[in-house]
Amino acid sequence: MSENFSHSDRQNGIRNTVAGIIIFIVVVLALFVNRISQERILSPKEMVANGAVMFSVPREISPLTLIDQNQQPFTKSRFADKWTLVFFGFTHCPDICPTTLALFDQVSEILADTEYAVDTQFLLVSLDPLRDTPEKMKPYVEYFNSDFIG
Repeated sequence: MSENFSHSDRQNGIRNTVAGIIIFIVVVLALFVNRISQERILSPKEMVANGAVMFSVPREISPLTLIDQNQQPFTKSRFADKWTLVFFGFTHCPDICPTTLALFDQVSEILADTEYAVDTQFLLVSLDPLRDTPEKMKPYVEYFNSDFIG
């Protein structure tokens, strides 16, 4: 059977096969790039799997009075009309707290160029209020981001 094909027929066949493989790879690569460049919206199940806590019914926030790093009252009204990312920690925390606040800063930078920046705030609530005075909280939270609340 191979004697029925000339040398130029074989070269054309190889050339067409290589061209087909390259076209296939380019199409697969283009589809891959298109897929990863689209925004990914997580489903509620995926959000829970990634650590989000979702309440089926919004919880009422009880009245509270805290003092922020500027020695101003932080009351329930400061949550109004804002998304608040809350982290419970303390200034003497060796690793988890600084890592989380650095992550908050990264999220804040990502949100800076979006419409969400205006109505999003980041809050560190101290679990050690005897040591975490407003005087200590101010430089601590502002080290990570001057807009953070402690």
